[in-house]
Amino acid sequence: MSKYAEVAVDSPASNRRTFTYSIPDDVPAMPGHLVEVPFGPRSLIGIVFKTSDFVELDTVRPVRKLIYPDPLLSTANLALAIWVSHYYMAGLFDSAAMMMPPGSMIRSKRYVRLKNPNASLEKIDDLQLQRITRTLNRRGKMRRDTLVKSLGMWSDRVLSQMVRDGLIDETSEWLNASVGPKYKSFVELTNLVSGSADISNVFHNKSPKQESLLQHLILAKDPVSLLECRDNFGQSAVNGLRNKGLVNIIQIREERDPLASRTFDSDIPPVLNNDQEIAVDHICEAIASNSPDVFLLQGITGSGKTEVYLRALDRAIALGKHAVVMVPELALTPQTIERFASRFPDDVAVLHSGLSLGERFDQWWGIKEGKYKIVIGSRSSIFSPQPNLGLIIIDEEHEWTYKQRDTAPRYDAREVAIKIGELTESVLVLGSATPDVISKNRAISGQYRLLKLQNRVSRGVVGNQTLELTLPEVEIVDLRDELKHGNRSIFSSVLQSNIGNKIASGEQIILYINRRGSGGQIQCRDCGDVLRCNRCHMSMNYHGASNAAVCHICSYTIKHPTECEVCNSHRIRYLGLGTQRVVQELDELFPGVKTLRWDRDAASYKDAHGEMMAKFSTGQAQILVGTQMIAKGLHFPRVTLVGVLCADIGLFLPDFRAGERVFELLCQVSGRTGRSDLGGKVIIQTYSPTNYAVQSAAVQDYDMFYAQEIVYRHELGLPPFGKLIRLMYSHRNEDTCAKQALYLGKRFREQLEVMGITDISVLGPAPAFPSKIRGRYRWHIILKGIEPRRLIDETNLPLGWMVEIDPTSVT
Repeated sequence: MSKYAEVAVDSPASNRRTFTYSIPDDVPAMPGHLVEVPFGPRSLIGIVFKTSDFVELDTVRPVRKLIYPDPLLSTANLALAIWVSHYYMAGLFDSAAMMMPPGSMIRSKRYVRLKNPNASLEKIDDLQLQRITRTLNRRGKMRRDTLVKSLGMWSDRVLSQMVRDGLIDETSEWLNASVGPKYKSFVELTNLVSGSADISNVFHNKSPKQESLLQHLILAKDPVSLLECRDNFGQSAVNGLRNKGLVNIIQIREERDPLASRTFDSDIPPVLNNDQEIAVDHICEAIASNSPDVFLLQGITGSGKTEVYLRALDRAIALGKHAVVMVPELALTPQTIERFASRFPDDVAVLHSGLSLGERFDQWWGIKEGKYKIVIGSRSSIFSPQPNLGLIIIDEEHEWTYKQRDTAPRYDAREVAIKIGELTESVLVLGSATPDVISKNRAISGQYRLLKLQNRVSRGVVGNQTLELTLPEVEIVDLRDELKHGNRSIFSSVLQSNIGNKIASGEQIILYINRRGSGGQIQCRDCGDVLRCNRCHMSMNYHGASNAAVCHICSYTIKHPTECEVCNSHRIRYLGLGTQRVVQELDELFPGVKTLRWDRDAASYKDAHGEMMAKFSTGQAQILVGTQMIAKGLHFPRVTLVGVLCADIGLFLPDFRAGERVFELLCQVSGRTGRSDLGGKVIIQTYSPTNYAVQSAAVQDYDMFYAQEIVYRHELGLPPFGKLIRLMYSHRNEDTCAKQALYLGKRFREQLEVMGITDISVLGPAPAFPSKIRGRYRWHIILKGIEPRRLIDETNLPLGWMVEIDPTSVT
């Protein structure tokens, strides 16, 4: 056995490196093991990345114990973690932790208590001392981070001094794991009872409930739930049989399966059209040859991309391989699961944030043990422990939700999938009707293999041929003309007329507006002041359903104001519109018509997406109003009209991808209609009818949009013709934040002169958008060039800066 281990430790100080520990004889640590190690005065958990027989260090501390008896990460997992850590400039432990089982990241916490409240306190300021002493005398032993949070950051420095002076005892204690296997108690017969035994001799008619329970257990043959036995026969009957040695109480593990309550009808594969057959043949050939090819499957909405996925999965499973299928929205998960589980019953696992921690724990271990051939999930499912991986599918690959932005590592699941494909010899299929511009450029340049589906198909079959459908008719309505004609409604005359006609014919309608609530802004009509969030530099939105003003950034909520905070005027108005207001106006225009609202507010509880999908699919609502979560991937054959209420939302954001995002959303939401022989129509309302993104979406022409967008990207040196790195600094003090940003910007420019580099640009520093979130001011710097990473590597980056490689947005 090796004598030394290189361990990535769960500490900010470890960053992207490992630390060397010796391996005791009674701790058989191997690469992939989760271990407990000493780190300074504390004990922390770490992940073993490498073992060796020799080191060049004089003193090495030992690994203390294994957290799990078997390694949790494979060689490929460890290699992937090293790549993620390096490429995205993230901590090595954090990069590996994404691949660990849910709830496994147990941590030690520091606790403090006074040794002697009457000890000498000469070196500590009296007021600060009094506050700490008073708190610890009242609470006794207390978590250090909790104490610092309650008193303020100043107390952390004072506590450290008190520890050094021997006035406070500080200890580390491990917190319990937040989740584990779930067990259920059952009652089973012992060997003293046989099925043919005459149990009347045991009780002599003196214990009828015990006799009835024993008879029930004999007839059941299998163990019976303790809860059922208690409910039907009483706890005393169970205790009596147990005391007589006739039954035992045993624990049986119960799997928390999120699909256990669902049933799926078997699915008969339809006949493929020519484009689908060609795509399936190429993908299956790559799977069979273990070639880590990347395919871009570009198909118009409704062209049968999902059926291509299903055929590829069938081939992979036939070859003994497993797969991961990723979708960008939780809203898509129920329908995706139904399609895939109908074709592959009992072979589908689910991993996404909408599951309980216990469900994620059981699904993760079931995947690792090889119980499921297919994993369906959102962004993080790319790290699922799928053994013998052979196929990765990323549906709607253009979606920005595949990029992790909130916490490090800020990875892009598509780039991670490419690396996993290389490490495991797996095929990657990227599917979209509107591919990311970078993905399309890579396909054109030969980095990806391009497959096209150019015709719409229905799931029905006429004879032995799949019925091909046409794209819906699209009409652009200029809202400026509506205003000129005196129409101030949120519905143009054309859209309102079409809604009425579709209601009369019993068909379904989708209305899309990418904003929640009832209004975009709350403004005083006298002084013009706009109500803003106290914690964010963003206007608050009016929500009529709850009669509240809500910040859509931090969710700060207050009762809607009745007077202006600046001039005390009562003339308050609500500008803009959101999903709630759309529903209100529909109720007024079309009373009695059932309308369903589908946005983050309405779908805030578990299984909400599945329930809403079922209601609309079964015709319980005729009109569906929603945000971007309804814009892609959903299949509703009876929808014959889609109305985009304002195509301009997001079009003029300070972001180089604003036009691309609007084009994608318009194309995707347009694709929700015309998916049956009923046909379909799309009405796009806009104040910018000549914008290239709107024009291209209106004719559903991706190539037209790409031709214009790629010229714009090339002229400005934006991806794919250059790389971007975004650096963000945030602080509660506005001046401190600005000074730190200006200082680093100056250092970057000075370093560029020293290096003599001319192909890297430093943009900023400047306030980010929004410039304040959750009470913290934000400034950012954007590096643009062929390899802007070189500038960071040559500059000693100060603490506190967030680095995002390949940002999908600069807002």
